Amino acid sequence: MIQSLLHKFREGTCSEAEIAQLHQYFQTNNLEELESLLEKDWLESASQPLPEAVSTRMWERLESAITHETRVVPMGSRFNRTAWWAAAASILFLLSAAGWWKWQGQVQQAGTSPWVSYATGLGDQDTVNLPDGSQVILNHASSVYFPRQFNETRREVHLTGEAYFSVVRDTLRPFIVTSKGISTQVLGTTFYVSGYEGSQVTVTLATGKVKVFDQKGNEALLLPGQQVIADSLTDRKWQTTVVDLEGVSAWKSGLLVYADVPLEKLAPTLERWYQVRIEFRDQGARKASISGKPTGQSLWDLLESYRFIAGINYELGDDGVIYLYSGK
Repeated sequence: MIQSLLHKFREGTCSEAEIAQLHQYFQTNNLEELESLLEKDWLESASQPLPEAVSTRMWERLESAITHETRVVPMGSRFNRTAWWAAAASILFLLSAAGWWKWQGQVQQAGTSPWVSYATGLGDQDTVNLPDGSQVILNHASSVYFPRQFNETRREVHLTGEAYFSVVRDTLRPFIVTSKGISTQVLGTTFYVSGYEGSQVTVTLATGKVKVFDQKGNEALLLPGQQVIADSLTDRKWQTTVVDLEGVSAWKSGLLVYADVPLEKLAPTLERWYQVRIEFRDQGARKASISGKPTGQSLWDLLESYRFIAGINYELGDDGVIYLYSGK
């Protein structure tokens, strides 16, 4: 089943649902199996080698997703999986680029529109230019995929993780970003979407207007400076609030900005930012409220500040995990 989907993806004939199925499969299976499937599909389909320029670009992106210089401590198995998810998304890009080259030179099918995928790893960011001239800035451990050419009625993009979108205005083709079942529709504007695994989707508007909705009938209309916290998996009511755009957008400039955030909620951001694994030893550390705007600080300097300000201690375990606990 997966082998046939890989073949269809490379040929540019996958439906939206099939592409989503491939992403889900890559997220939940081991690297060895993925490598075997990819190798088999390529050997069965390749009639000639790729041009050197195309091949080099594909492997540079794949390598950048897989190989990251660890700034602080080695990553545990939990975060290896996150890195491999980024790599898997880049493999989708590799397949798409290969299919596009074949399509360009030989066998374009009427009406098909190959999809492409870009991904960042832990600690990485990247800028992606879309077919209509719109721009996406991907935050750490994020991926985006979209048609190589948008159709005549809509511009559709799928996001995992966090990104900033600057959308070229087109009144005839709405721009729709979908993350974890939550869709954001605009004509032309700038906004942020965050939809990491294990967290709710947040959409924050910088300029213009957006509509956020899901398949259950939930909907929110945002004005600049507003943010909606959306959850398509539960019946919890969506919350729309006015937020500090400086804090939301700080990551684009390589900054962390947070105010009165429980350390438990902040930890996943620190893990992605510093490429580490963090665990808590007590509830006091989990619930500790943290504020800060660190600039160029190492993780250790940051943790020292938490100890001084909030009484949160830390310890680096033999397994490479950083353990946080309150008190002495």
